[in-house]
Amino acid sequence: MRASKRMKAVITRALEKHGKSLDDPELYLKIENDPYMPLTIERTWEGLLSLCHYAKDDYGDLYQDPEVVFLIGCDGEWYPIEIQRPDFRTGQFYCRYAEVDGHKGTFSKVDLRGQADLARFCTMWANNIARQGFA
Repeated sequence: MRASKRMKAVITRALEKHGKSLDDPELYLKIENDPYMPLTIERTWEGLLSLCHYAKDDYGDLYQDPEVVFLIGCDGEWYPIEIQRPDFRTGQFYCRYAEVDGHKGTFSKVDLRGQADLARFCTMWANNIARQGFA
C-alpha cells in the first residue's frame, strides 16, 4: 500500500495550528478559509480519518467534493483507502480500495493500482490545501 506522507504533514500542521490532536478519538475540526470551501477533518466511528470539502448544491444540500478516508497504519503512516466525490452526470462517485479494521490498523482485499492512484491524488490535494492556506 502507498502512504500519503504529504497529506499527513499538511493536516498534522493544520491540526497543530488549531490546537487539535490526532489522538482524540472524537476529533472534529472544520476550517473556514474564504474564498475556498471549508475543510473538515474528523475521526470516523471506525477509527479512520476523513478529510472533506463540503459544498452546497442549488437546493442547499451538502455534498462531498471530495472526501478521502485514511487508515492510519500501525506504522503511523496514512493510507488513503476511500474516495467520494460528485459526478454530476451519473451521480455521486464512491470507491473503496481496501477493506479495513480501523481499530487494529490493518487492511485486506486491496486494489493496489487504485489505491496508488488515490495516494497520488492525495499528494496533489495536500499541495492545494497547503497553498490555499489551510495549514
